[in-house]
Amino acid sequence: MFLWTFIPTGQHYSGEQIAGIIRREADYCGIPYAIALSLAENESHLKAEARGKNLLSKDYGLFQINNKCANWICNRFGWTTNGTKNKYNLADPVVNAHLALKYLRSLHDMFGDWTIAVCAFNCGPTKVIKDQIPKSTRCYAQRVMAQYDWARRHSW
Repeated sequence: MFLWTFIPTGQHYSGEQIAGIIRREADYCGIPYAIALSLAENESHLKAEARGKNLLSKDYGLFQINNKCANWICNRFGWTTNGTKNKYNLADPVVNAHLALKYLRSLHDMFGDWTIAVCAFNCGPTKVIKDQIPKSTRCYAQRVMAQYDWARRHSW
């Protein structure tokens, strides 16, 4: 069962293009490529047009970022927007990857551990700080990190 649907972006991206976008943004943010790739695979199956079905959060794109998270990231780094209501095209894989991986990097800087950063990416840093990580998030982080370990062993 898939937990996402598709929204039109007007452009189709090949798997090679998606991998290239993720690699560039991961390198820029100082994140191991295999972690970034595994995170996107778990979030959207590497589909730029993916849209989460959770009606409350409205997650979009490769890394399933929502506008609330995008606003937090932009405020955190002092970025401004054009003031429109729909500030970000989160279905654009470049925008989505840039915001998501800057966020993941800041979570790693906060917690000092990739597994904990992945947990915080999934359930939010407040739950991690309060040691209230849901079981589903722990399973999610184990899956992401297992894929990362596999990819690292196979020289990705």
